[in-house]
Parts: sequence; structure tokens; C-alpha cells
Amino acid sequence: MSPSLAEKKGLDLVTPCTACFRTFERVNSHLRLYPFLKPKVEKVLAAAGLEYQGKVRVRHLVDVLLNDVGAEAIASKVVTPLQGLKVAPYYGCLLVRPRAAFDDPENPRSLDRLIEGLGAEIVPFPEKGRCCGGSLVISNIGLALSLIVRILESAHSNGAECIVTVCPLCQLNLDAYQGMVNSKFGTKYKLPIMFLSQLLGAALGMEPKKLGFDRGIVSAEKVLAGHL
Repeated sequence: MSPSLAEKKGLDLVTPCTACFRTFERVNSHLRLYPFLKPKVEKVLAAAGLEYQGKVRVRHLVDVLLNDVGAEAIASKVVTPLQGLKVAPYYGCLLVRPRAAFDDPENPRSLDRLIEGLGAEIVPFPEKGRCCGGSLVISNIGLALSLIVRILESAHSNGAECIVTVCPLCQLNLDAYQGMVNSKFGTKYKLPIMFLSQLLGAALGMEPKKLGFDRGIVSAEKVLAGHL
């Protein structure tokens, strides 16, 4: 749903994608800061019979889970505690930056709290807010790999069995290019890169096959076998 349609229905706009969250949030910010943009936006939307006043509250799924549902409420619904699973929660560079009302931009804890509520163990992860390179894998693969290896090494050296993220592009980079990182840097990483939604589903009793744990480049099935 677009912001204009959400506004028409009087709803918040919630997205699980970090990049989408920041894009929508930036649109609202720009419309407030630069009034000259509004007539241009109105003209484009009018062609589709829409309008937008910039009043929609743009939110990320993590914010909703933590502050509307609540970590404690989610924890109370867990049927398969992920006891002993060592997780590195990866926020990436956009989820809480440049600002986020629901978390600290320098030392975020929202993912930590949600994952801990599932019974998993959070490992120290100094690189949790670093950039994975994003679309640099297309234009500058060498630089992107040098960013990815730092994140993987930080998780691996601190004992993580997997990395959990909420950003589709972060998941893709850390998963799909892990083999290329190993070839370039002589490493042997085999870290599954999972979405928070997958981990939530597993802890709440959904069948692993339905959650796509076998669909990653680095499969999560072996890691999760001892915890589900």
C-alpha cells in the first residue's frame, strides 16, 4: 500500500523492509522541509486520482512488534524456545539511522529484545550497525566484499551460529556473497542469514519447511536442528 492510500484509509504505513521504511520516512520529511515539492507531488498523484498530505505515520515492523505487540507478549506465545541458539542481530545502517523514535541509533537494542524473548542468546556484535555495502555489490564488488567480511567476522569470532536481520538487501548480501568472501579472503564462513520473521515463526511453532530455512544459500536447517 502506498502512503497516499494509507492516508486515505486513516492507517499507519508499516513495512518490514528497511529501505522502504527509510524511503517513505524521507518522503514525509522532505515534504515538511521543502514545501515547493508538494505541488509537484500533487500533480503526479492527481493523474491517478490520488492525493497526499504527508500525514501518514511511517513505521517499521520492528517498531510495531516491540512497542505495539510487546516483547513480553510475544515471549508468552513461544511454544518452541530457541534455547542455546547464539544469534548476532544485524541492524544494518538504515533501520535506526539517521533517526528512529523506537531505538538508539548508536547502540540499538530492539532486535536484541525481540530475539531474547524467543529464548535465543545474543552474542556481542560490534559490527551490528555497519553497512553491508548495499547495491555496491553491482558497482564496486571489491569494496562491498570488504564490508561484508567485517560483519561476518564480527559475528563468527563472537560465537554466533547465525545472523538475524530485517533488511532484504542485507540478507541477500551476507548470504549470497558469503562464498565469494570465503574465496577472496581465505575464510570458511558458513553462517546462515535469517530474517527475524523466520525466527519468530520457528519459536511460535510454525513448521521449518514453511519458513524457508532450506532456501538460503547457506541453509539454516543444520544450525536450527538442535534448537527446534
